[in-house]
Order: sequence, then C-alpha cells, then structure tokens
Amino acid sequence: MVVVMHTTGALAARGVGFEYGFGSFGVDIFFVISGFVMAITTASADKSKTQLAAAAKFLWHRFRRIVPIYWFFLTLKIVLVIFFPILVSRTTLNFFHIVSSYLFFPTMSPWGLIEPVLPVGWSLNFEMLFYVVFAVAILLALPPVLLSSAVFFAIIIAADFFPSVHLLRFFSQNIVFEFILGILVARLWQRGWRLSPFFGILALIPALAALAGLLSWEGRDRLLTYGVAAAMLVFSTVSFEGKIRQFRWLGVMKRLGDSSYSLYLSHAFTVPLIVVLSYRVLPFYLTVLIAAGVSSLVGYATYVVVEVRLIKMLGGRVAGYEHFGLGATRDK
Repeated sequence: MVVVMHTTGALAARGVGFEYGFGSFGVDIFFVISGFVMAITTASADKSKTQLAAAAKFLWHRFRRIVPIYWFFLTLKIVLVIFFPILVSRTTLNFFHIVSSYLFFPTMSPWGLIEPVLPVGWSLNFEMLFYVVFAVAILLALPPVLLSSAVFFAIIIAADFFPSVHLLRFFSQNIVFEFILGILVARLWQRGWRLSPFFGILALIPALAALAGLLSWEGRDRLLTYGVAAAMLVFSTVSFEGKIRQFRWLGVMKRLGDSSYSLYLSHAFTVPLIVVLSYRVLPFYLTVLIAAGVSSLVGYATYVVVEVRLIKMLGGRVAGYEHFGLGATRDK
C-alpha cells in the first residue's frame, strides 16, 4: 500500500495519472501490528529476569531488529546525496539533521518538513518513542497501556503549551495511540477472544473502505478512522489465523511479510528509479504494477542478503533461513 502510494505520488508529480493517497493506511496497520507484537512477545518473556534486565533485553532486541538496516539505508541515502545528487530529489544536508536522523530525534529538515534524511524513517521515530515507553513500563512493572496513554496525553498537552517545539509537535499526533490499540487487540487475543467468521468479515469492512478511498482521515480524526479500521483488520486477521495456516500460498506470503521492513526502507530507492525510467514510455497502471513487483523483489533480496545478516552479526537468529546459512530460530 505504501509502495503504491509513493509510486503514484511520484508519477502524479510528473503529470502522469493520480496519487493513491489512501495507501497511507498501511502505516496505521503497521503501528497496530507493532503494538500487538510487543504485547505478545513480552508476555512470553523470561519471568526470572529482574525488571531492569528485562527492560534492557527488550530494548536491545528492538535495537537489533530495527536500527542496523535503517542505518544502512540512511547512510546509503547520505552517500547518494553527497556523491550522486542527480539521483535524489532532495540534496540538502546539514550536520544536525544527519545526527538527529541517526538518533531518531525528530527535527525540521532543510526542506521544511519534520522528517529524517531518509523520509520514510518518520514512522520509526514513533516506533522508538513507543519502545522507550514500553521499556519503562517493563522496568517499573506497570501496564504498558496505562503508562503509554499517560505519556502520550502528556506530550499532547505539552505541545499545546509549547507549539514551537518541533519534537513535541511531531509526537503529539494521535497516531501514537494506534500502538495502544494493538496492545488491546493482543490482550483480547491472549484471553481467547476470537471473532466468528461473520463478525470477522464485518470487521474487515472499514479496512476495505479505507483501501477503496471511501474512508479517509483527511479533515477527520485519524485515530478514529484509519486507527480503528486498522485495529479491526488486525483483530479479524488473528482470529482467522488458525484457519488459514492450511493454505498453500501461506509460505510465500509469510516470506513477503518477513521482508516487509526491508521493503519499506528499500522502496525509497527502488520506486524513484523505476518511475524515472518508465513514466515517459509505459502506461500509468503498468508502471505502478512494475514498481510494486520490483520493489517487493528488491525488499526480499535485501532482507535475505543484508537485514538477516546484520541481525545475525548482533547475535540474533531468524527462523526459516537455514538454507541460506543464516540461522535457525526466530528473532523477536
């Protein structure tokens, strides 16, 4: 969804076709899934550890899973800007912005937006905030939902008092509460709650409406539109999980899911290249289809060749890649 949105946006900027802006719904799904996964993985953590050790282990696993591959692509973007500026659309750099990008610290970019040098990294700034708050909840043995809610509300209030502070203005977006929606879905799932096929299908309707452009957060509250729709989508999907394990195509879909983070980061390089090479000679929809397919292949190749190896270098192992010699157990 995000790849299609960025492809159509790049084409529309060149006067071709239209921008499918509803693809931003993919980010809301991403945030809900993140909250869900954090709740599930920490619930199965080793209870014999001290709270400090558990919090430190949680942060280390999050760092190992998220940061190395992001720094890889962030560095690649900086190298391109310095040595091959003709290949990138934004070619202005400054030292503070570069450092803040590596540290996941939201600052104003030279082009006037609060985003890192690698623009898709804006969502990772929210992820890091959530990880830190979640780790503090583990450290203090507090319910993550309550602590996260308190912190996020405090940031929103502080942003009203200090509207000129970019950090507060950025984090005061209510999209942060979608992590909490993910935790709540996980708690229902852990307690054995499942949607029946009938209600599971009904729960998919808002998500389908968002995909079709019938549900949009423009001019409305994003949490109550895309956020709730994403939570219902995730709850419906995990309710059906036991029934879909038998499908033959599930292995292929799982591999694409495993590589989705690499796809998210790498498509920032793949999509512009495909658009530049094809927008004058290929039809709009064919360009979008090629961009989605090639970006998925590049994302999967990046996952196998770069991301998994970086995780392994830092002591992690990833399930399902024994035939690549890259490990045997799942890294959470």
